[in-house]
Amino acid sequence: MAREKVDGKESVAGTDPCYGCGVCAAACPKRCIEMALSPEGFWVPRVDAAACVGCGQCVRLCPIHMPFAREALHKRMFRGEAAWLKDADSLRASSSGGAVGAIVAALAGEGYGFCGVRYVPERQRAEHFLAETPEAFAPARGSKYIQSLTVPAFRDILAGDGKWLVVGTPCQIAAFRRLIQTRGVEERFVLVDFACHGVPSQKLWTAFLRRAAKERDPRRVEASWRGKRRGWQDGYVLSLTEDGAPFYTGYASENEPYLRHFLRRTAQNLTCFACPFVGTHSGADIRVGDFWGERYRANDAGVSRVAAFTERGAAVWAQAAAFCGTEPLTPEEVAEAEAKEPHAEPPTWGRRTFIRLLSLPGGFRLAHGWSLVGCALRRLVRR
Repeated sequence: MAREKVDGKESVAGTDPCYGCGVCAAACPKRCIEMALSPEGFWVPRVDAAACVGCGQCVRLCPIHMPFAREALHKRMFRGEAAWLKDADSLRASSSGGAVGAIVAALAGEGYGFCGVRYVPERQRAEHFLAETPEAFAPARGSKYIQSLTVPAFRDILAGDGKWLVVGTPCQIAAFRRLIQTRGVEERFVLVDFACHGVPSQKLWTAFLRRAAKERDPRRVEASWRGKRRGWQDGYVLSLTEDGAPFYTGYASENEPYLRHFLRRTAQNLTCFACPFVGTHSGADIRVGDFWGERYRANDAGVSRVAAFTERGAAVWAQAAAFCGTEPLTPEEVAEAEAKEPHAEPPTWGRRTFIRLLSLPGGFRLAHGWSLVGCALRRLVRR
């Protein structure tokens, strides 16, 4: 993509498509970049041209303007392990095997703070936040199947001089790695990403929540994904509660509509369809993910797959593994798991129309119906 100039100043103004990592805004020395939702419902930078001095730092850090070469990303240092927390309560509260919880426990006594994602009901969105203790970091536990806003947390981290564990999507972490390399502060951070399925439009979540909450105020609704009410193997569950009382529960195995569109990537960000941060390519020290292998088919508690990409990551995981049961994975198991990760593919049929329909009254119902019609037509064509 050509570099954009506003009033002759080089900046990320007009960047589209965009990963939404927020690193440009976090790094801007004049704080003249803020993240806002695009017409499609994804976080993108908005530049105050009057305040911009044209330093170009945002462009130098942007994964879109300066694409990541695969050979410049880390390579896996060991073939990977299956892992699960020994503490049964913590394991039950985790989306899979709780590998991030083990890393948090390992770093807690070494003066690290923690940066991860929580769901914020009053703003109906996911946000990165900072915590000084594992207990305060508890809202980061579990998956959040929506795009997160990183900027306030990333700015606060860069303004201080502490040590931090930072957890995020592969694009967020790869861009953040570039930022801390530029600042010369890599030694202060341990970076963790995860096997990512892509991020859906905020419009999908907002329209779904409006429909599911009905007469309730969505700003009071708590959401959780990937619970283990029926065990980990049927763990794709979306739950909504108000004042602690559940009023909505849906399972992917029963074609729950929001999870259906997330898993089928119906309204995913365009950058997610050609993600360069899959398989053995990462900007993180450690990558975690689910491990559904044949060996654990009967396991209903949850198992994580863990891989280190740096010497630091390997050392941290060696400490964290003490909190887990672990088993080495065979090369075949690793290959099978990586094959399940999303790779380059064309955008979903009817994606643009689907997202536009979400903005209309009754938008989720309309968009969902549009998707079902498209699926039926494709089945007829294949016959």
